[in-house]
Amino acid sequence: MRNFPNEQLKERYTERDYTKQIELGRTSYDLRIQQDGLVHPGLSPRLLGPNGASVQPNGALLQELVRGFEESKSVIYRLPEGTKLLPVLFCLHEHTKHQSIQLYTVPMTLHQLNTKITKHFQKYSEEMTKSEFEEHYPFI
Repeated sequence: MRNFPNEQLKERYTERDYTKQIELGRTSYDLRIQQDGLVHPGLSPRLLGPNGASVQPNGALLQELVRGFEESKSVIYRLPEGTKLLPVLFCLHEHTKHQSIQLYTVPMTLHQLNTKITKHFQKYSEEMTKSEFEEHYPFI
């Protein structure tokens, strides 16, 4: 998809590499950096695992994540329905209501990908703190 089919929310703006998360004893990650040090487009007819920035609509799972945030470090981006993505990105439906913003064209460093996604979010979304999120989306 080249734009969002419905409102999506992103609970942070830096993506977590698989290898680094495993080193930290964690199992949750957003993408894998390949041997050449780059994040590559994940253009496969089937999902091979996370490969981008996770986004999802408001719901119990997202609200549970937000509950654990420290107020001073919280950033939640609200991306309105129809928000278009940069030409180098696309939105992939991963499972349930979960979507992923992934590379569409050329490989790039994790820093480059994070910078592109963050700047896009800052330009086209509403940025909220934990308190603002709770006010806009009362907990279920």
